[in-house]
Parts: sequence; C-alpha cells; structure tokens
Amino acid sequence: MVVRKLGVDDYDAADGLIARGVAEGYLLERPPEAIDRLLATGFGAFVEATRLAGVGSLQPVAGSGGAELASLYTLTRFVGAGLGGQLVSHGLDAARELDLDYVFACTTSDQVGAFFRRCGFEAVGHDRVPPEKWLDYSSERRERVMCFRHQL
Repeated sequence: MVVRKLGVDDYDAADGLIARGVAEGYLLERPPEAIDRLLATGFGAFVEATRLAGVGSLQPVAGSGGAELASLYTLTRFVGAGLGGQLVSHGLDAARELDLDYVFACTTSDQVGAFFRRCGFEAVGHDRVPPEKWLDYSSERRERVMCFRHQL
C-alpha cells in the first residue's frame, strides 16, 4: 500500500469514493466545485500501487494557521487495515511541510471520532476551528458534528 497525491487519472475513482462516503452518511455532501478543490489537493491510499482504497484532502484555511483534513474515507473492506491512519499521517506531514500550526477534522460519526482520537486528535468545540468552516453549513448537521484538532 502506498499513499500519494492524486493525479488527474485518479480523479474519477476518488470522486466515486467521496460519493460513496456521502451516500453512507460519513462525508458531507459538497457542490461539484468543492469536490474539484478536494481532488486538486487530494491524496489516496493505493493497494497494489493502482487500486484506490482510500482518499483524503488537506484544505488549508487562509490566515488561520490551520487546515481541514477533509473527505477522509476508506473502503469498508479495508477498515482496520491501517489505511486510514496512513492517510491521516500523510495529511499531517503535508500540513507540516506547509508550516501550519494545526489540522482539524469534523465528523458526525462516533466511530470516526474515536479513530481521530487514536490518531492524536483532541475533541474541541466548534469555536476551535476556523469560522469559514461553518459558512453555508446546514444548522441541522452542525448540531450533530464533532470537531477534532491536532496541534503540529
């Protein structure tokens, strides 16, 4: 398994994984232009060097010193195989290369929240992530979302 930046040839498969995560209720539904931004900064976990089994994206927030680890998703059959942890490590390394202070992630899943805690993230209030996160955000979903932050 290798984690690397997504290439243009990987976009269709990555878009499919994101759509699957949305359908399963793990990922936030986003408009096409937001998906394009995710893919442009995305990275993937590839099994046997070619099969995309997981995806994530690091989305820096201008002027905040931080970035969101967004649309992190792995195929169910690979849960527990370490792909998610490797995707998180890749995102954290990318954030360090950008000289950021922290990375945050949000989820509505207790299971995913526990995963972020195992990866060294701390549960924080909504006010500990950049306010830009909440622009155009559904108030119903925001009530259910949990936020996590990892200091670099």
